[in-house]
Amino acid sequence: MNRSPDGRGLGKPDVLIVADDITGALDTAGYFASPEKPVKVWLDLPPGLSGCNAIDLDSRDLGERAAYDRVTGVFADRKAGARSLSFKKIDSVMRGHPVAESVAAFRAGRFRRALFAPAFPALGRATVNGRQHVVSQDGITPVGPALVDALLGHGVPAAMIGEACASEGFFVADASSDAELAAAIAAFGVDSEDLYVGSGGLAS
Repeated sequence: MNRSPDGRGLGKPDVLIVADDITGALDTAGYFASPEKPVKVWLDLPPGLSGCNAIDLDSRDLGERAAYDRVTGVFADRKAGARSLSFKKIDSVMRGHPVAESVAAFRAGRFRRALFAPAFPALGRATVNGRQHVVSQDGITPVGPALVDALLGHGVPAAMIGEACASEGFFVADASSDAELAAAIAAFGVDSEDLYVGSGGLAS
């Protein structure tokens, strides 16, 4: 996720990662960290943010309203035009409040677009027809809601990537393999004015 849609790329931008638990914050920080740009991990919202940061809001077990408000508090001070990547880490089996927290980040951060791509193919997590599934030896089990409908239910524009004519709102990506996930990222593009929502699959 280092390239911009025009191919010039963001280089190695600063990154803000917001997760609902400590495991998600640590794992996602590991995907983005480098010797030149280490990622600081916080257990609460720090007084000021600069560089690369991952924040554990510990919001997975909160009520939906409380989780929404906690995420809003992080993104409300986002400055438009800042050359940093914003990543909302969600659980690959949709535990917690992934839709509500993503909508909170989108609204508070005043993003133009958001890529919603929860697939993590390496762990058997696939997004098929806009819904998350767990793939195992026992078959394929859907988890969580129909994502476009759930996002629309929160009052934000949403459509499947590739089916959308709109230039703003949420774009949900189907992916059952790393190649399909990479293709979705390429189709959407990488831009500091957009929000990226996903699990470790998208981060990697």
